[in-house]
Amino acid sequence: KRMVEVLQARRSDVDARIRLAEALVRGMLFSEALAESDAILKEKVLSPAQRVKAMLAKGDALLELGRAPEALLTAEQLQVVYPDQAGGPEAPLLAARAKLRMAGKWLDEGLAGLKKIIAEKPNTPVAATAQFELAAFDLAQGATGAKVDALRQWIAANPQHPTVLYARGVLLD
Repeated sequence: KRMVEVLQARRSDVDARIRLAEALVRGMLFSEALAESDAILKEKVLSPAQRVKAMLAKGDALLELGRAPEALLTAEQLQVVYPDQAGGPEAPLLAARAKLRMAGKWLDEGLAGLKKIIAEKPNTPVAATAQFELAAFDLAQGATGAKVDALRQWIAANPQHPTVLYARGVLLD
């Protein structure tokens, strides 16, 4: 009974640490989020759901640190090793975002992946993230009034989205 109680306390501790890693990503503290998610993933006692959440936080941190190939690898691992737990749209979103940032031969796949998420999961946070990624990509290709307005409209439509602070920075740039 005592062993079970210890394991349950450890599991809730891991959940709190996962929430911390996710908060660090939202707070744009990507190096810290990567370090925390790596530390969590080294734990031997993680449920598959916990491992998926930690890997998603790690993938987001890697992506924002400019390590898109590693983020893509993380997304692929999620979809292959944990297909039941990572069956939602988060892993495909991570993969599409990574491919978009890797550009080159991956660009078309990244754009198609983001558009697919928007079409299949409309009015969801992952669709909003995909819309932001497309708007930011379009703007990076060359600023026009229409592209700036598209990003401004996205910000106005998604004031509570975790990416909105980053989006405002992109708009100001």
